[in-house]
Amino acid sequence: MRSYRFQPPTHELTPSAPRRKASRLAWHRVSARVVALLVIGSGALNLLTLMGGPVPTELPAWLQVLFPLDFAGISRTVTLVVGFGLILVGAHLWADRKRAWQLAFLLSAGSVAFHLLPIASRYGWNLDEALSSALLCAILWLTRRLFTVGSEPPRIGRAAVRAFFAFTVASLYGVAGFWLLEPAEFHRNFHWWDAVARTTRLMLFLGDRNLVPHTPYAVWFLDSLFWISGTAFLYSGLMLFRPVVYRFRINWTETALARAIAERHGRTGQDFFKHWPDKSYFFSASRQSFLGYRVAGNYALALGDPVGPGSETPGVIAEFRDFCRAHGWRVGFHQVGADHLAAYEALGFQKLKVGDDAIVDLTKFTLTGSAMKEFRNTANRL
Repeated sequence: MRSYRFQPPTHELTPSAPRRKASRLAWHRVSARVVALLVIGSGALNLLTLMGGPVPTELPAWLQVLFPLDFAGISRTVTLVVGFGLILVGAHLWADRKRAWQLAFLLSAGSVAFHLLPIASRYGWNLDEALSSALLCAILWLTRRLFTVGSEPPRIGRAAVRAFFAFTVASLYGVAGFWLLEPAEFHRNFHWWDAVARTTRLMLFLGDRNLVPHTPYAVWFLDSLFWISGTAFLYSGLMLFRPVVYRFRINWTETALARAIAERHGRTGQDFFKHWPDKSYFFSASRQSFLGYRVAGNYALALGDPVGPGSETPGVIAEFRDFCRAHGWRVGFHQVGADHLAAYEALGFQKLKVGDDAIVDLTKFTLTGSAMKEFRNTANRL
């Protein structure tokens, strides 16, 4: 019996997918990539607005319509943060992250509202930008089912405590710094309530035109408050895109179920090892079939074919592939048999032969005959 190792799929077609459905899926994939590029382009445009002034008066109007998520005009720092954030979100959209889609949808909806605010008219923006943002919002909604890759669910309690601690440290640093500074630094003496107000504005990147540093130390202090605030925001934001972490746990109920399925439907010697407690188990929707697998890095590797009724095997392979994709893992199968090669290949997997197994039918095996003379002599010497 030949054994094969299957590498991750290169395309996403099911065995029964007709040509029309395959074309539609390909078109959807192109649409998802276009959405990601629009968001990345919007982020780049926001950064471009910072070159030479707060508002890009020299940029073509069609460029702002094509990349509608433009927040220039609030403040240069906010534009900087939003620009980098949009590029980050666009990169995760390219990887089909669901959390990135949620943020992009919120930003596009916010862009619609922002372009309709009275502040927008002061910078020459009109209804075109609002309509283009609304169009991007609609495209995101229509392609929402394509962005299925999950991120690690944020543990709200722990995340809130850590974020609160980070911002508390930054706030105390700013308030104490303003309150303790010598009057010569800013040519004024800060009371504690004034220090709180100044720190809050700077931490929210709103700026303060009345706050003019007059010494190198005052300039350094403002820069340090900016960086410590940015670090706090970055720390909180990165938690949103944490990949799904594989946590190996032994579930004895699942182990018993896997062992029972292997006893009923086991066909190869590997099936004995698939239900060992060193593996995680993926069960079919009917709970009649399972796969034993482990995860390392962002790869999930299953041992052999699914164990269970043969009629469920193609469906279990497809379900496991979708399960891994939703978790952001690439998937492979090690030492599968030749019986279901067509099912793997139809799902886009590539086979790699790793060896052959010798199978002996004991009911027909015999040492008689001239061809088995050497084996008889060896057996007689034992």
